[in-house]
Amino acid sequence: MPDTEVALTRAQVRLDVVPVAALGPITDAARAERLDVAQPARAARGAANQVVELVRQFTNSAAPQARSPPTRSTPRRPRATRRPSTTARNCSAGSPRSCGSARRTCRGTRCAPRSPTSRRPRPYVGGAIGKFGLDVQTLSRTEFAEVTEPAAEGRGVSSAMPQKRNPLPATMVIAAARQLPGLAATVHQCLLHEDERAPGAWHAERQPLRECLRTVAGLVETAHELARGWHVHPGTMRRNLALSDGAIVSERLNAALAPHLGRTRAKKLIARVALHGTTDGTPFGAALPADPDWPAAVTEREVRVLMAPEAYLGSAAALVNRVLTRYHASVRPSAAAESTHRSVT
Repeated sequence: MPDTEVALTRAQVRLDVVPVAALGPITDAARAERLDVAQPARAARGAANQVVELVRQFTNSAAPQARSPPTRSTPRRPRATRRPSTTARNCSAGSPRSCGSARRTCRGTRCAPRSPTSRRPRPYVGGAIGKFGLDVQTLSRTEFAEVTEPAAEGRGVSSAMPQKRNPLPATMVIAAARQLPGLAATVHQCLLHEDERAPGAWHAERQPLRECLRTVAGLVETAHELARGWHVHPGTMRRNLALSDGAIVSERLNAALAPHLGRTRAKKLIARVALHGTTDGTPFGAALPADPDWPAAVTEREVRVLMAPEAYLGSAAALVNRVLTRYHASVRPSAAAESTHRSVT
């Protein structure tokens, strides 16, 4: 909020509403160490508005020649998220159609280009990153041991078991992701306004919105640390895949056998062999060609190829390449072409 007031002062200096001499003292007075952060909260109970007390502090802290506080100290939403005014003269109900263009949106009495970032699904950021943390936490468990988090002295230690290393960054990511839906729900409830700014609605959104932004920032930073430092163990992944002796790719086997046996017979054959393997311990890969219904046209070599998990990745490579291409294009537009050389094969 102090930064917003300083930015407003700068804008009003450019418009000759506030003297240039006021900018420096007001900027200095807005520093966190110069402000009594508890007093605005206490005083806000009388005005339901912390800005009133903040402006008073600015005025008292600034030099006499700079005592020209911003002329508009009523808190507003950032322009990109501000609701259209119900008193808009030129556009009815803030509808893009009333402006004749789906690429323009109403803000008060003006029409302005709609930001291309406004269509991005921001509410899903916490869920998507939280899923990443949850997967890392699960795969780092002792019984899987397919990934490990970045190690550091004292990180993830246990108070009772000296050998234990808890998945700390992943846990922090999950904890943050689980808090966001509740915070976002409160902010969404505050969208319901009588008139332009309903008493209580825009007051109620301050704390959950601030906590939501802080939580997302911490979530992204921790996930970035986790993604840069985690370790993947391909050998353990292959050993875990081998536990089913190829049954994990039975869907692929069913599709390969369907032209020879029909889909129904192929499914019954695979199900029967898999059931025998769980009861008498017969290896799935060895029992398949030995089954009386196994088609002679499918050789044992073809069976081994069909049961290789690394040959059954579906669209994974295409999806990864799409994400990498978008990332490189957003960081450096010229890197989009370069990303093709780093494509997953």
